[in-house]
Amino acid sequence: MVAEIRAGRGSLSSVRPLEPDCLAEVGSRASSATTDTSLVVDAPVPALVHPPSPQRASPSSSSSTLAASDFLRPAATRVPATTGGPLEMDPGLLRRACLGLLSEGAGDTGGLRPVGDDAAVASSSAASSAGAHQVPGHSSPRALESHPRQTSWASRLRRRPAAVTLPPLASPSSGDSSSSESWDPDSTDGHPSARESLGQAADSPLWGGRLGQGRPGGGRATLHSRPRQSGALPETTRRGGSALSQDSRLREGEDHEGVPGTPSREALLRALREAVEEEPPGKFQGQRLWAVARDAISGADYLRPINDYIRDVFFLDQRRSPPQSSRRALPRESRRRRRRREYARTQEMFSKRPADCAREVLDGPAEAGVEDVRGFLATWAGIMTGPLPPPIVEPLDKPDEEVDIFYPITAKELREARFPLNSAPGPDGFTARLLRAVPSTILRVLLNLLMLLGRVPAALQAGRTVFIPKTSPATEAGHFRLITMAPVVQRLLHKILARRLATAVGLNFRQRAFQPVDGCAENVLLLATAIAEAKQRLRPLYMASIDLTKAFDRVSTEAIVRGALRADLADNFVAYLRDLYRTSQSILNYKGESLLVEPTTGVRQGDPLSLTMFNLVLDEYLSKTDVNVGFTSGEFRLDAKAFADDLLVFASTRRGLQERLDELAEFLEPRGLRINVAKSFSLVLQPSGREKKSKVETDMTFCVRDQPLPVATTATIWRYLGVQFSTGGRRRGGVDRDLRELLERVTRAPLKPQQRLFILRGFLLPRLHHRLVLGLWGVGTLSKLDKLTRAAIRKWLALPHNTPVGYFHAPVSEGGLGVTSLRTAIPGMTLTRIQGLRFSDHPGCEAALQCRMLTDQVRRARQAANLDGVSLTTKADVHRYWAGKLHSSYDGAALRETRHVPAAQSWVSDGTRLLPGRHFVNVIKLRVNALPTLSRTKRGRPDDVSCRAGCRARESLGHVLQACHRGHRGRVKRHDNIARYIAMRLHQLEWTVLWEPHYTVQGRVMKPDLVATMGAQAVIIDVQVVGTGLELAFLHQQKAAKYSVPDLLRQVQGKRTEPPMVTTAPMNFRGVWSRDCARDLLSLGLIKSDLKLMTVRCLQGGLRCFWAHRRMTTVASNHG
Repeated sequence: MVAEIRAGRGSLSSVRPLEPDCLAEVGSRASSATTDTSLVVDAPVPALVHPPSPQRASPSSSSSTLAASDFLRPAATRVPATTGGPLEMDPGLLRRACLGLLSEGAGDTGGLRPVGDDAAVASSSAASSAGAHQVPGHSSPRALESHPRQTSWASRLRRRPAAVTLPPLASPSSGDSSSSESWDPDSTDGHPSARESLGQAADSPLWGGRLGQGRPGGGRATLHSRPRQSGALPETTRRGGSALSQDSRLREGEDHEGVPGTPSREALLRALREAVEEEPPGKFQGQRLWAVARDAISGADYLRPINDYIRDVFFLDQRRSPPQSSRRALPRESRRRRRRREYARTQEMFSKRPADCAREVLDGPAEAGVEDVRGFLATWAGIMTGPLPPPIVEPLDKPDEEVDIFYPITAKELREARFPLNSAPGPDGFTARLLRAVPSTILRVLLNLLMLLGRVPAALQAGRTVFIPKTSPATEAGHFRLITMAPVVQRLLHKILARRLATAVGLNFRQRAFQPVDGCAENVLLLATAIAEAKQRLRPLYMASIDLTKAFDRVSTEAIVRGALRADLADNFVAYLRDLYRTSQSILNYKGESLLVEPTTGVRQGDPLSLTMFNLVLDEYLSKTDVNVGFTSGEFRLDAKAFADDLLVFASTRRGLQERLDELAEFLEPRGLRINVAKSFSLVLQPSGREKKSKVETDMTFCVRDQPLPVATTATIWRYLGVQFSTGGRRRGGVDRDLRELLERVTRAPLKPQQRLFILRGFLLPRLHHRLVLGLWGVGTLSKLDKLTRAAIRKWLALPHNTPVGYFHAPVSEGGLGVTSLRTAIPGMTLTRIQGLRFSDHPGCEAALQCRMLTDQVRRARQAANLDGVSLTTKADVHRYWAGKLHSSYDGAALRETRHVPAAQSWVSDGTRLLPGRHFVNVIKLRVNALPTLSRTKRGRPDDVSCRAGCRARESLGHVLQACHRGHRGRVKRHDNIARYIAMRLHQLEWTVLWEPHYTVQGRVMKPDLVATMGAQAVIIDVQVVGTGLELAFLHQQKAAKYSVPDLLRQVQGKRTEPPMVTTAPMNFRGVWSRDCARDLLSLGLIKSDLKLMTVRCLQGGLRCFWAHRRMTTVASNHG
């Protein structure tokens, strides 16, 4: 039964089956009936929080047997199922429910089937076999337990399971299942078949003892036998089924809890013993976890205790408002109001998720045009619970050495596996920021316990799945990509295990995805080399580009486990892997609707372990590739390449390529994978001896399972790993058009100027790096792209046309804007990527470096990297080049010392909201002497540039800000603002601060800006903002010497034992700090962000002086 559960605040409100059209999307499997034993829940259920919706409720039934809605509704409003009969439950599911292994997201009802009308049973049985349960508006997997402190029926059933009533089992020919009799698991005359159907659950300590030890007066479960529709798959066929019987480790019924005495198990126990000897942390219920660890060390079964611990500690109570059924139409608004609303939305998004904001600006908002949401989810449920492929009959080749990755986790591994702070939480609601607050000892003990357990607790079985549009607009299932977020504890464990697998398991060199190599560069350059060699040396090339249909969603569990066995991973990991995929659940979320699915195929996209496991599946095919069938040109050979599910196969003859395709299709079919013929194609380059050319053959057709592949022609253009190709190889052009379009989008977006600069530097230009480095470019093209970029920046920041070019491209730490110059960066990056092929383990890479195409490209890149007699092959070379360009210019010479205190300039690059957009623009101008003074605007002209305030001096920026009488008040305020900020921060650090104290020294009064004391320490601080003519280090020493008078030092020291420290805070009006001054301030307790804020205050003070000079009309009187 596919059950829809409407969203409530932490509880369930109504249940009804999906309409037939949605069930049809999942797929119906009704046919001839067989007989099987099923369980029907018949237990009183405590009332839930919300009553069912009156519209959905049916008249109450006098039957004591609960229906489907009763399984999820309050007991006071029990109603029969909408299909008219009680619920049929698989024995394995009831066992899981009683064990507490069900996910609590909407009360996992996997395997529930209404019993009654045959037609209804058929459709519901088909949905049950698919294992899908719809939960619209589902907020978290804890929907049945609205709060961890409340006791729901699910938790009570888990803690004290009820007695079980079993009928006599019907024979296969029997159709009557109405009789029943009570059965107590503690008695010796119980029904043996029923005991067998429940397996070892009755004796498991997870039942809290024996099954019959339920609460007095508690409920019971009644078992009925009835014909099973053949369309409903038996429990043994879920997640691999009987196809896994080739190996003893693949059988579903086995318990794998680790082999006693194995080195990994002993190492884990030893690590736990060492951990529990120490005092547990007081946070995150350390005492409780230590108790679970002691149980594990003693040999007790701790599955339930660790499951409850994870739920109580690492699951947050997420209460969300129910989604709005219909969006209220917005009233008509003016363009001004709409712009203000869009501006507010963009600013909020940038402040919270700058990367998402940048993607939306560059790509536009993702438009999802899915109208039938429930049908959309049902389609995905059908994909994830599709029919099982035929069994794999190929013999399994395994290495001789076993790989065991279940050994104790170290603190270094935990540090390296930390998630980014913006990582989305799973159904637990536990964020990456909260995870960093968990003590390392807690995580190490918990993860070691999970590895020792070798099974997946119920709390970690469900994942939250979201849909990411791949195109815009996205209107159907194929336009989306699934991302599943598992609970944070499981993701952390799997990330560590994936890192261990990457180093312990060697994949075939033909697979380059998710490996510690430059796989994109290798595959792109090898493909380009093959096409170039075929054309230049007249070699026949037969190639097919293969696209797999939803490979990550359709790969079978048998193939995944087989890949692990083939890599000879240890028994404990194989058992854990099988349990992981057998018990996994996914909560599909889209537009406020949710669907709970128990997948039978696929891997979790988003799980760190899934990438490696998928690679192991294809590794079997790549390892068996016939090396004698492939493209050959001298020493260069290429037979097959793979990047995850993107496959390229090569041959030198028509027959060879067809054999490759047949072998690939035969390999993929039993693994649940199939070739997407519509997105695949073949390419044939045939040499013509008479014309000495290579021609594109369009008459040859290649087939996959009798379906012809599309044939590439001279007009065909395709994209491979982000680089455009044609039948002639990599394509030129198109980058300048794309750059113009992206710059225009950034210009039109409702952003502040500093935010535009942030997106350009961190998101827009890096998008072009991959295409340019691995594609084809020329020096003229790169220079043109730089000119387009600088023109956009001049427009955003209102910079004059003669602003030094070095100011745009010099690093922020050197006083520039830090915008990458493609002309100087791309040649060196290209050389680095190509030369990296020398260190590849792929045998074709070394030969490719000797081919004509790559040698010519290396030569051109070296020539382009030599600029003005300087070789720019590394990032450091490029940074020095542009810093020299800036500092050698007249306007940028004053920024030479910014490299000594780079933290003070970070406000330029972090998209700061410290400044309004207008102020940011003017501050950027002030740094590079671009404010409109007379000496700047009339540069190169024979005009009078005397100060308009009557001063007998040139009206330069230095004169206006540092000497002109009109700016005197602004200079005083600028100085005092900086001094007050230092005093405020020292006061926060518990220093006692005196503001401009007066000291009489040798008959004259000395008045330092600040004197701060704390305990035996005392410090004299004097602030000054100076011009750009003198070195800051000299000014610092000069001012320090002024206040290092012995008499003054004795007065400041007083009765303290330590002599006072004398320091100054000099910076020039461009915001450049003295290195010694910054070091002294940091030693007093200030932090680097304080230097940034004081720099901004200094520059803002300079702007006030400049605008005061422009507004005032006073003129100085002429002297003499």
